Amino acid sequence: MYVVMCYRCRKWREIPTKQEFEAIRERGEEDPWFCGRDPGAGRSCEQPEDIPYDSSRIWAKDRLGIPRPPPETERVLIMRGDLSKMDTYYLMPNGKRARSVADVERLLV
Repeated sequence: MYVVMCYRCRKWREIPTKQEFEAIRERGEEDPWFCGRDPGAGRSCEQPEDIPYDSSRIWAKDRLGIPRPPPETERVLIMRGDLSKMDTYYLMPNGKRARSVADVERLLV
């Protein structure tokens, strides 16, 4: 599940795809997302939030401004067993995992 917080009303909105979420995250600092941004989605700040931010689930908040991974790779977050942190990995087309963007670039060459 992918959610973003509206820059205007501060409500959490569910985003249907990982690709859309990554695009929002990538440009979030210079172009903040808000409910009415996509008129076709039918969202507005007047509607109740899609999902309440509460303790009924584990939330992993991602930073804004993280670039999308290179084509044919996937950025995944894995929660540590003790729930203390999330580890970021990049899954490569050949099945290998990279730990950083530098590793991704090295493995794609």
